[in-house]
Amino acid sequence: SLLSYGLNLSTDGVIFGTPTASGTADFIVKAASGTVSATKNLSITIDPAGGGLSITTTSLSNGTVGMPYSETLTAVGGSGAVIWMLDSGNLPSGLILLENGTISGTPARRGTADFTVKAASGTVSATKALSITIDPAGGGLIITTTSLPRGIVGTSYNATLTATGGSGAVIWTLDSGNLPSGLILLENGTISGTPAMIGTANFTVKAASGTVSATKNLSITIDPAGGGLIITTTTLRKGAVGTPYSETLAATGGSGSITWTLDSGNLPSGLILLENGTISGTPTASGTANFTVKAARGTEIATKALSITIDPAGGGGGDSGGGGCNSGFFSAASALLALFSLLVVQKKQ
Repeated sequence: SLLSYGLNLSTDGVIFGTPTASGTADFIVKAASGTVSATKNLSITIDPAGGGLSITTTSLSNGTVGMPYSETLTAVGGSGAVIWMLDSGNLPSGLILLENGTISGTPARRGTADFTVKAASGTVSATKALSITIDPAGGGLIITTTSLPRGIVGTSYNATLTATGGSGAVIWTLDSGNLPSGLILLENGTISGTPAMIGTANFTVKAASGTVSATKNLSITIDPAGGGLIITTTTLRKGAVGTPYSETLAATGGSGSITWTLDSGNLPSGLILLENGTISGTPTASGTANFTVKAARGTEIATKALSITIDPAGGGGGDSGGGGCNSGFFSAASALLALFSLLVVQKKQ
């Protein structure tokens, strides 16, 4: 009962008092109003003096592939020994959690493992979400940034490069290429500034930590102010009659997919323009086709005048193809004329 634990229940429903013993008190309360009443089974758990169990470990040190690892979890409160176990998730490959709270072993793979541990002491328990990061063997450095966000002309830009491994602070530098105009790379890996020109900049960054370093090829695309749409394709390669042809149009600016259509003119005979911007097919006639394409993204539209030249089969010029037909006709006529003259001469003889 409540009384055996130093607690009492008042008629207005208040449970009060100072607990005198630890454990769980099971009891039944009854509520009565007028001629009706109701009962409810309840329980109260009293923890030992000093409070319940609390895990005091907040973080765990990094490990290294192939190097022995050992960290011990800590907790306060409870009654008696604390028993530790894994509540959810997984430890890094090669590590185990002992009942005394020691995480030990030899990590087998690099990466970060997220998991939850559970501590139990007597009738109380507690859980804590933790993680362990395992660095590459030898303290190797790996750049983990795989792509960088787009920017907009005239709008402040800020992105931070990341890496794992190494020993001590990571120092970042530009190894080759150039950042978009207006942007700089700081030693702490922050790329910042205000882009001044549209386009895509390709470059290589270098991360150095202690005696190790790593490089990564990256790019940043800067869109026009206001997210305007710009067709960046300026020329299209030649094709040849009877040879499959495929070229893809490109544009920058805005967000979302682009739908391409033919705005005016005609493509070379045998070619079509797909909505994804691919011009493909097999040309059937030589010559140069002039046309205008349209790119649409949401409410934004851009057009561009382009042309494609199709050479005759075998690589001859378009005009020479037409000339070839005429020369063939006249050659045949010349042959007939020569034969006729020969017959006349033979008749005279």
